[in-house]
Amino acid sequence: MMAKTLRDTMWGWGTMIDVIGNETELMSPVEGADYMGIKNFLMCGGAPATDEQAAPAAARGGRIVWEMEAGFGSTFGENFEFQSRLDRILPLAQRFPNIEGVLLDDLSTITIGQEKMPPEVLGRICRALQSEPRPLSLWGVIYTMSYDDPALSTYIEDLPEYLKYLDVINLWVWHAKDLHKLEANLERCNELSGGKPVHLGLYLYDFGDGRPMPLDLMEMQCETARRWVHEGEIIGMGFLPTSAFGRGIEAAEWAAEWARKVGDEPL
Repeated sequence: MMAKTLRDTMWGWGTMIDVIGNETELMSPVEGADYMGIKNFLMCGGAPATDEQAAPAAARGGRIVWEMEAGFGSTFGENFEFQSRLDRILPLAQRFPNIEGVLLDDLSTITIGQEKMPPEVLGRICRALQSEPRPLSLWGVIYTMSYDDPALSTYIEDLPEYLKYLDVINLWVWHAKDLHKLEANLERCNELSGGKPVHLGLYLYDFGDGRPMPLDLMEMQCETARRWVHEGEIIGMGFLPTSAFGRGIEAAEWAAEWARKVGDEPL
């Protein structure tokens, strides 16, 4: 689907449960996207049990990438079975053509970094999606702390061996204090991946340091994403958490107003 306006490149992070500080908030993914005036979203938390549960989100008409349940927590081998995790998403994609991809959340930090998934398993998932009658793209959440500092415990030395299997890199900066390195991090990501499409994650809350997102950093990351979309450096941006909207969180209110103001810019 060709993006015609900046709003077409904006996505919500659709999860039913968001935790901000010590508060847990229940919010429909549709509510969060509507509040911001956007239709596209990444649906996380695994696929719903029935098509009826998925319909309110999938029938909206926006683009959707659905998370494949993560947390494998097993010993990976050549017989590792992942198809059952796709069995809820693939039928939904047949029914709703706006479901265009599958997301692996926390790919670099948990699935690779902690659970030690080998690249070959990611390759099998990629090939399974490409063999569908309507091939689905494979998205993976990659944190900059997985490649920007070899001294960090989260660093993954052979990350390029994984990135080659992704169709889209969903890139996130965990600590807001590291947002000043955003330009360098995108450049390094492009080097490691060979220029794979990047979808930039924009936090509305600084989860890395457990504090509200400073307004100056909220504005900086939004305006950087805006410029990069216009320049063709990234294919889109996603806002997390959706439950921040309408809760009086200053950075979220700023971002929602910003999206409404700039969303109609033509590309």
